[in-house]
Amino acid sequence: MNKENTITVAEPQNSRIKEYLKKYRVVLLILVGVLLLGSIVLIIYFKKKKKRISITKKSATILLPFKPLQIPNNVDTVKLKEVYDFISKKLAFFDVEKQKDLDAYNINNLPVSYLASNRKSVLLLFDSNGMKTVIKYVVKANYNFDEKKEVLCSRLFGNTEHENLIEIYDVETRKLLHSTVIMILMRYCEVDPWNMIWKHENEIREYATQVLLGMKVLHDNKWAHLDFKLCNTVAVKNGKGDYTYKIIDYGNARCIESGTSEKYTAGRGTPGYTDYEGRVKGIYGYASDIWAIGRTLLNHNTVENYRDMKDSFENVDENYEFNKYVKFNNKYSLEMKHFIWLCLQKNFDDRPNVKTLLNHEFIRKKTIQNRKAIEQLFKQ
Repeated sequence: MNKENTITVAEPQNSRIKEYLKKYRVVLLILVGVLLLGSIVLIIYFKKKKKRISITKKSATILLPFKPLQIPNNVDTVKLKEVYDFISKKLAFFDVEKQKDLDAYNINNLPVSYLASNRKSVLLLFDSNGMKTVIKYVVKANYNFDEKKEVLCSRLFGNTEHENLIEIYDVETRKLLHSTVIMILMRYCEVDPWNMIWKHENEIREYATQVLLGMKVLHDNKWAHLDFKLCNTVAVKNGKGDYTYKIIDYGNARCIESGTSEKYTAGRGTPGYTDYEGRVKGIYGYASDIWAIGRTLLNHNTVENYRDMKDSFENVDENYEFNKYVKFNNKYSLEMKHFIWLCLQKNFDDRPNVKTLLNHEFIRKKTIQNRKAIEQLFKQ
């Protein structure tokens, strides 16, 4: 009797459910279709979305071992804050191109002096308790994703303890009315390689080796410098009487989140040190740094007609051919010429990576093989 009652009650419920499904079938199908379409649209959107995140989980994992920045104990942090205030409240609104300009605004006699400047940034020497450091500041009208990259890169690589990357002690940003000022406290290096035009091949080799080692740290951790040149390196004398070279200025640095290159709409780098892909196509990557290193090694001593060569590289185009741009001075070895030739290959994929270049015969002081074949590369 109970079973019969149960069956009798259940049948109408099932019937009603079937009736509802039949009645609203079209509505349900439309809802399911909308959900599926929305999911597809979202997947396509995120796949095509420009890679505008500061760092991926993968690269973040790689970068986690880096230490946070630390201001040296000798630096008076109270006085440093006063200097930051002075920059953000006064200097940021004026052009400072020489010591006289700085003196006109430094009415409180803060311990800073003018070092250098360009159209983008100003370098000040900050002397605190006998310890000299450098404060770089740059004013950005739009503190957007691109500008934040310099801050991120400086914080990530400023305390790596790698001798070929500049030591950065602090990064401060201040929001102004219509802009943002970025201030970076870093080590003071007494030697400017810009004033060093190497005559001897051993000097060129030492410089190339050290900047490759510094660049390797960036590339290994998915970053490209994208503005390498001689004036973006500094030097200090080491205990052996030689120089230790350090890469500076991460103003154009970018995280290459996948592959070996990315495309940006804005220009990167400095004319004369930017390859064809970057100058014309807006494509930048690790190979951009390799090109810039090779170009940096070309100076008044290594090539003939330096001025003509310099002009050619500033206007590099699709017709670029190495031998039309570069005429080496014959006193340099075939190994050095081949090293630079490899760096300055027209196509991205034809340039070696940093690890390969560090094993090149020029760097290792080895004799290159197949000399006759390689000599033919430099026949005019």
